[in-house]
Amino acid sequence: YREQLCDDFALKHTGVAPRDYGNLLLDQLSQGKLPLLAIHTPTYFFETNRNLVHRLQQLMKRKEGMMNIITSPQKVLLAGLTVVLLFITSQCQVKNGPVSLSKAPTAAAPAEADTKPVIRFIPYDEPPRPIGGYAAIYQNLVYPEEAKAAGIEDTVIVQSFVNNEGIVTETVILKGLPNTGLDEAAMAAIRPVTWEPARHKDKPVGVWISIPVNFKLSEDEK
Repeated sequence: YREQLCDDFALKHTGVAPRDYGNLLLDQLSQGKLPLLAIHTPTYFFETNRNLVHRLQQLMKRKEGMMNIITSPQKVLLAGLTVVLLFITSQCQVKNGPVSLSKAPTAAAPAEADTKPVIRFIPYDEPPRPIGGYAAIYQNLVYPEEAKAAGIEDTVIVQSFVNNEGIVTETVILKGLPNTGLDEAAMAAIRPVTWEPARHKDKPVGVWISIPVNFKLSEDEK
């Protein structure tokens, strides 16, 4: 029920057609991006194949929202869970300190909010591909010396917008390691790479994609 409620929310607020939404899920699975998507939806991608098929079937025949077919006892249960979550959230806010609304925001705050890119799903039939393969990204990758010295290894995931000319115009860290230099190095490696743009209905389109960048030390460096 939770996953179907999430589908309802996504379809309502993005305007994406159910078939395109289902195709996105299947495309991500076929591209072998399970670990990436599992960051946000861990339970869905570890479900059985039968549940996956059921969810896609629901997308294809969707005519009404899930809230219209959930029974009254189930709605009571959902309401109870909501109350519990609100209580837990309030306790976390108390532990972390109150948020003051009495002070006016600084001048820099609105500017930062305005410049943050809006990430949204854009339907495509063929995903963008880096010219020269993903090796082209790693040719630009510079492992920060501070991270090397500290023995830091990890994967940084960069959300990137590749426009309809195959140029990366925006990069946002989806999963990173702040204050290590890895985030900045990953974005710097992706930006210069030229891509074959995504295609939708045989036309090039600009889309957001998630790119994992692996930082791994050699045995000698370790």
